[in-house]
Amino acid sequence: MNLFTIPYGLITEWVCLITSILLLWKASPKFWQIFIPYLIITVGIETYAYVSITQFGNKSTHNLYNIFLFIYLNFHIYLFSKIINLQYANKIALLCLTLLLGIYFFEWQFTLHSFFSITNTVFGGMIILLSIIYYFGLFKQDEMKQSEFWLVTGCLIFYSATTSVNAFFDQLPWLNQKMGILPIRYIIVSIANIIMYGCWIKSFLCLKDKKIYFQQ
Repeated sequence: MNLFTIPYGLITEWVCLITSILLLWKASPKFWQIFIPYLIITVGIETYAYVSITQFGNKSTHNLYNIFLFIYLNFHIYLFSKIINLQYANKIALLCLTLLLGIYFFEWQFTLHSFFSITNTVFGGMIILLSIIYYFGLFKQDEMKQSEFWLVTGCLIFYSATTSVNAFFDQLPWLNQKMGILPIRYIIVSIANIIMYGCWIKSFLCLKDKKIYFQQ
């Protein structure tokens, strides 16, 4: 079996989904519970796309991912609006969302039969910015909230890596040629996926431990 054909990211997403169902269905604050439907949609789409490409030979799933991108960016912006501990967190999130939706609908009008790469790249940059704002907000807290910390850390690592890959995507074929058979983008995205969803699972576990502590 070719190790580079194993869907490491998809496997990690399934593990994260199962963990979220086991740990978050009665989580508090309640915004944590939104992970369950989000991950169900994510895993469903990723699984469908993987089977569609590997088993049926479909070459393009761009339209599917473009539709999912709307859910994707709304979910993340909503999440950061809840966990950033600053007075103007909601206004910052709303400004980011408005800009992203503007770019998103612009690409629907003028980008046909391809993935909305501009929206995706700008979105990655915004997640990095929101992660930095979150860490800044930590200085105003008396106690670090470990569940939120691991969640944001996973997002920061993932989007720092993948946004860099997307920004220099045109250079990757040259890198692939120099590196031989190694698919550079696949390796980077797979590792980033494993790290991010691993951090998410860690945040779910922290939330569960906190709930048990307060019950005691």
